[in-house]
Amino acid sequence: MKKLFTQSIVILLIFAGAVSGCKKDSTDTNTTPPPGSTPLCDGTTSTSYFPLAVNDQWKYSGSSDAYIATVLGIDTITSTPYYRVHYVEGSINDWSRYYRVASNGDVYYRDDSGTEYEYVPANPVVNASWAFPATFGIGSRVVVSVNDSVITSHCKYGNCVRINELDSHGNLITSYFYKQGFGEVRETIFTANDVYAVTFY
Repeated sequence: MKKLFTQSIVILLIFAGAVSGCKKDSTDTNTTPPPGSTPLCDGTTSTSYFPLAVNDQWKYSGSSDAYIATVLGIDTITSTPYYRVHYVEGSINDWSRYYRVASNGDVYYRDDSGTEYEYVPANPVVNASWAFPATFGIGSRVVVSVNDSVITSHCKYGNCVRINELDSHGNLITSYFYKQGFGEVRETIFTANDVYAVTFY
């Protein structure tokens, strides 16, 4: 009887170890990264609020459509190198914009006439403003905040810079949110009542 009892205890211990081992293996094979640990959420080590590198790509989804921005290459225009960022919205709407990174890290946008306008400063300061082309005439860009939080369907971004874009009459057109080391994470278009948030990087 004692021998039978001892054998039963041994069998139970072996079974318990097998079950425990199965549970451990199941946990170890879970490769799902924790929230905030992906490139989409973390960005890069760049200190720029609008980092540019050839082949970088961002996808933005809105309430009714989506668009993709891709850094296709560096084009030299009048002896000045510009990053060419190509935007594709749907199957027929696409366009390119040209950006230059100054030696101090400021990013400039070059319009179709060849005029440069500051786009995103390297060191944003609240209430700083500068001229920027609007749909009609010249409007402005204004730094509204340097510590906004943006929550998307995938990530939560802290310490974002919010830059408002105004038309020539001072009316708010769009708010852009930039995360250091990543770039634009959200765009709120007030004239179209739409919001675009980054969903892929």
